[in-house]
Amino acid sequence: DERNDETGMMTGVMVYNHTKNKGNTSLTIADSAMMKMSKDKTYLTFILYNGTNYEETNNYELAAIYYKKATYIFPGLVEAWIRMCMCYIALGDANTALEYLEKALEHNPDSREILTEAARLYLDLDYEETVTELLQMLLDKGFDDEQTWFEFILMHINVEKYERALELVNEAYGHIDDQFELNMFEIICLYMTGKKELAYELLRTSLVKYPKSFCKKILAMHTSIMEDIHVVDILDSVDDDIDDF
Repeated sequence: DERNDETGMMTGVMVYNHTKNKGNTSLTIADSAMMKMSKDKTYLTFILYNGTNYEETNNYELAAIYYKKATYIFPGLVEAWIRMCMCYIALGDANTALEYLEKALEHNPDSREILTEAARLYLDLDYEETVTELLQMLLDKGFDDEQTWFEFILMHINVEKYERALELVNEAYGHIDDQFELNMFEIICLYMTGKKELAYELLRTSLVKYPKSFCKKILAMHTSIMEDIHVVDILDSVDDDIDDF
């Protein structure tokens, strides 16, 4: 979380052990740590102080306890807050997850990750008005970029809220320069809301500007679109790829 440049002491440390190739399932949370290089500079020694080990076995109740402890010790540790909330979501306790997300925002009001995760959870609970408020908060805090817009569009597509996703796509056109993925998201939303002719026409236009392989990769998010005979014919009507993109 922080490092003292004079002493080299780090505080608020989370260490993941990936030696078993199982992702972020083995965790050590420590109050502080020192990292030293060996004399021959062939390896590092990592010394942890006041640490606790946790090995994840899909025991979300135990995981929540450990992450909660981490947030008490290091309230600015964004990942600990998010992972604790994910544990409560996995346990089916959305209300507790929301409660801790709100506390996380109190400690980390400018965290893009927490604001986005909160929006995702509120969307799952069908609180669209709150999701819109969180998006505006991100924009007001200076996160008016591709990542924010794409994440909010995709979270709506993933829960099949295509009408709202289409509204977000149209808003995003005025905010970001790279519009390839926006074109693809718009095609998906138009198609899934029954505006198929508009989707076909936008696909034809997009294929003039963008490589077919890129278009197919995004559209493959929805098997029904790629299986549409009209979409197949449109894709087959152009060369495999243009040179520069």
